[in-house]
Amino acid sequence: MPEKEPLQQIKLVKLDSSKSKTIEDTTLYLSIGNPDTSLVIFMYKNADNYDYDLQREEYIRWDLEEQTMVNLFKNLYKDSKYLYSKLNKINSNKNRFIQDARKALMADYKEYNYISDMMEFEYFLQKKDSMLLSIVDDMCNNKKVSIEELNLVKKLTSSIKRSL
Repeated sequence: MPEKEPLQQIKLVKLDSSKSKTIEDTTLYLSIGNPDTSLVIFMYKNADNYDYDLQREEYIRWDLEEQTMVNLFKNLYKDSKYLYSKLNKINSNKNRFIQDARKALMADYKEYNYISDMMEFEYFLQKKDSMLLSIVDDMCNNKKVSIEELNLVKKLTSSIKRSL
């Protein structure tokens, strides 16, 4: 029996979240060789199944590279009657994700008194989100925050102050 082409062997794996939603794992699309295409396919297939915990990395990347991703999305799905409804849903999910990420960052800061090792911190730092400045101000007055953490966060967020 002749060996099948690698693309013909790709199968989608379903992951069950604790909320009993089904998120389609398209990481196997990476074998195509283009992580942008993999992300776009993932976002299209999962636009109706937003889950902060399971999709943080995807929404961070979508937001930080949005123009590239939207252009690729429109190109890949130009013949789909769901093109704009899916894009609208993804945009709505992205806005919800930003709010969820802010809440997660604040909750972890309040609980652990540090933020520098959090994925959400890196994300907001790359976005140059001024919300980080309010956390830094609070950290300056919080005696539970270590001097090392405070100095690191101040140094990392200094680029945000310069850009405002």
